[in-house]
Amino acid sequence: MKVIIIKKCKDGNVNDVVEVSSGYGTNFLIKNGFAEPINKSSISKLKDREKFNKDTFDKNLELANDLKFKLEELTLSFELKTTNLIVHGSITTKQVNIKLKDLGFVLEKHSVPSVRIDSLGLTKVKVKLFDKVEATLKIMVTKSE
Repeated sequence: MKVIIIKKCKDGNVNDVVEVSSGYGTNFLIKNGFAEPINKSSISKLKDREKFNKDTFDKNLELANDLKFKLEELTLSFELKTTNLIVHGSITTKQVNIKLKDLGFVLEKHSVPSVRIDSLGLTKVKVKLFDKVEATLKIMVTKSE
């Protein structure tokens, strides 16, 4: 029996067409909402979902590339206290996210990798925006007066 997986399970990912025994397909996968049997309507639904997913992926990729361009033009500025060129404190990921949010950039929670900058000068950080789209964010740390 062939079924279309509609919820991720051990037999496959969403929108996969898999061959399973008829008892397992009917009594477990279909009954528990993990799959639906193959027929004309389910095949047309599958094609519609694949088209929608491709359109959504293309749209999100375009938005991520626009965001990448804007982030790479940006330089975030922070100040740290220093005594005789010894830096006290550090810049963390949380501070970077707050500064980006204040500037109007809405990123996913784990887009900015774990950062702990405890030196003066320019630091470049890779920010993952989307599948295979990364931006280089520049962070300038100066000493406070």
